[in-house]
Amino acid sequence: MKKVIAIVCIFIFCRDYLSAQHVIADTVNKLNEVTITSNRVDHFNVGSKNEHIDSITLSAFKHQSLSDLLSSQNQFFIKSYGPGSLATSSFRGAGAEHTAVMWNGFNIQSAMNGQIDFSLLQSDFIDDLKVQYGSSGALFGTGAVGGTIHLINKPNYAAGFHASINFQGGSFENYKEGISVNYGGKRFYSSIRVFNQTAKNDFPFTNTYLLGSPTVNQTNASYAQQGVMTDNYFLIASKQQIKISVWYQNALRQIPPPMSVIQTKATQNDETFRASSEWNLNIKDVVYFIRSAWFNERFVYQDSVSGLLSKSNANTHISEVEVKINLAKNQLLNIGLNNTFTFASSDNYTGDFSQNRTSIFASYKISNLAKTFSTNVNVREENVAGNFLPVMPSAGFEWYLIRSVKLFGNISSSYRIPTFNDLYWYDGFARGNKNLIAENALAEEISLNTVQQLSNLNINFTLTGFNRKMDNYIQWISVNNFYTPQNVKQVWSRGCEANIKLYLPIGKWKLTYSASVNFVLSTNEKSDVANDATLHKQLIYIPKLNYMNQITASSKMFYVTLSQTYTGNRFTASDESSAMKYYLLENVLIGKEFKIKETYLSVNVQAKNLLNETYQVVQNLPMPGRNYLIGITIKI
Repeated sequence: MKKVIAIVCIFIFCRDYLSAQHVIADTVNKLNEVTITSNRVDHFNVGSKNEHIDSITLSAFKHQSLSDLLSSQNQFFIKSYGPGSLATSSFRGAGAEHTAVMWNGFNIQSAMNGQIDFSLLQSDFIDDLKVQYGSSGALFGTGAVGGTIHLINKPNYAAGFHASINFQGGSFENYKEGISVNYGGKRFYSSIRVFNQTAKNDFPFTNTYLLGSPTVNQTNASYAQQGVMTDNYFLIASKQQIKISVWYQNALRQIPPPMSVIQTKATQNDETFRASSEWNLNIKDVVYFIRSAWFNERFVYQDSVSGLLSKSNANTHISEVEVKINLAKNQLLNIGLNNTFTFASSDNYTGDFSQNRTSIFASYKISNLAKTFSTNVNVREENVAGNFLPVMPSAGFEWYLIRSVKLFGNISSSYRIPTFNDLYWYDGFARGNKNLIAENALAEEISLNTVQQLSNLNINFTLTGFNRKMDNYIQWISVNNFYTPQNVKQVWSRGCEANIKLYLPIGKWKLTYSASVNFVLSTNEKSDVANDATLHKQLIYIPKLNYMNQITASSKMFYVTLSQTYTGNRFTASDESSAMKYYLLENVLIGKEFKIKETYLSVNVQAKNLLNETYQVVQNLPMPGRNYLIGITIKI
């Protein structure tokens, strides 16, 4: 019955069709009568470090995936298996399963493996991107341990009709085409975005596993992706709105061999369908939200050499009710109820399995009348398959010590429930474990931010320290000649982050410089394994140090950006017996916009890995040397 209700809520309004949306949105469009907000992230994450990706970066990477965009920022580690291949994230020493990705208020992490492949998320499918650092389990539930990424699209009822078409061409036969159309009227806004991408991806590299370390071309690495997304907003009355969104994507990728393997024929097909609906009503001091979503994900892995064929499928139905109440000018209360039902099947499971989760959450925020101090408390209680998890609370504060200096921080609990693969996987080498319990973590962070104006120079500096201990960490270990997951570890992650942004206008030009330095220790502190050599050692593929420098010069119709990212050594063995070398990448980006009557033509050119650095992100999987991309967008 719950599944039926969820499906009906999504599709009851899906009779009408779509038009589409301007891709680049440099300003926030405010409606006269209705304000669209991401309720919890905008109002109840007090004390968290947050970052918006700037409009120039979003525009420059609009032809590329989110893995390319986020790698260029280097605020956290993107673990890439190669261009177009799997790309996952690590926030503050956490794993790939510990990053929540929110779309229209719903977490789109895979129900089967708990991860998000950022190479499959396209930058031109979003208007805005917000990165929230640290734990937020009380706000967003399971998986929001290391950080949360918010994919944001916004309506513009005053937009009229706009359309754009874009092309990308690059090294190794990388081609992409996309179309975006949007229409905004008095009570209706709709957008549709479509893309198609192919790449041969046969870049040359030095294979150190072969005699004489010859230069060879990457093999079995081509990929093709297609996708469509539509967002539709209906302004029923001055204080009432409905949103319907549909997102379909398909990717067929060859899986390239490691350097030690001569040939492989492995492929993977990823197909996802996501649909969501939201109704909101604003009556005086109360805002009501009713949301529903249906996600379907299908994976087909095939290797003709080994004869392996594996198919997996998962359906997730989510229903959520939320109410935000303005108790006074300086007080907000938020309460909500979420139900998530997932059904999954796989050739590597012993049967078909389902899971039902119900959670109740609440938040309270209060500020002083001068708005120099605010604090909030969040709490979540979740029931998974009839079993209650521990209550997950969080609390944060923001305090302006003086007008230009702000101190903020929070303490929060978070958790991650075992995935379907953790629980039910079964093949000749590995066995799932139905007795696993949820991971849980307690995290603290404190930040100091100052904004200074020295003549025309604007300085924004933030220093953050963080600490997180996670119990019941799930690790796959060898037991009786099979790998199986166990709650065996306590992982301690701590470190500091420093960010600075400088802004200086010079005549018609604007100079912007940004830099970040991140230092992370993430070690195994407890283990149920006898004589565990991994105790007090850094987790694999977690760099202790990375930094980013970027300078941009821009005028009204032109910009140029020079950037440098450094990723430190990463251990590839849990006992720190082997490691991968650091790498330093330089990139240059040049963009120009032309206006021809009522038509805009935008052109940008990128040179990546400008100094032709030889490097690997994942051991024995080569990355391309110097390569180029050119993107062209026509807007009417």
